[in-house]
Amino acid sequence: MTTLRYFALSPQSRLVRVTQSSLDALWQGRLRANALGCSAGRELRLISVECEGLRPTRAYLLRLPLTCGRFTVEDHLTLRLFTMPDCVTERENVRHHGRGWPDDLLSQLAVALDVPVADLPSPLRIGGPLFVAASTGATPREALRLLRQ
Repeated sequence: MTTLRYFALSPQSRLVRVTQSSLDALWQGRLRANALGCSAGRELRLISVECEGLRPTRAYLLRLPLTCGRFTVEDHLTLRLFTMPDCVTERENVRHHGRGWPDDLLSQLAVALDVPVADLPSPLRIGGPLFVAASTGATPREALRLLRQ
């Protein structure tokens, strides 16, 4: 069974676990990023990890735009623009979402998932279920099913 686990980057550049219910509340604009222990600024760096049982199979990086620490309708539209190839090239997308992560990200992710670094999915990808949710209007949970179809 495929499950999703989420992690966000704190202001101290440390990964913090984000529960599915917290992510849903953030996605719906009902929760501010600072409630997750993250900066309430202009973006939230998220990692979505697909797992088969406890084994991570895919990991996705995403810089989620925020307004005053909330994911608003406008931020949703901004993220959606990144899913449109006629607006943002794949190279621009990778550069934007892939930069600014800490050098020890893989080590932190391995510790957070309780696996050796060698067992992490490679490469880390851009987007994932949250990207699909932004482009289709689906919830993050529904987006995982769409991603697998």
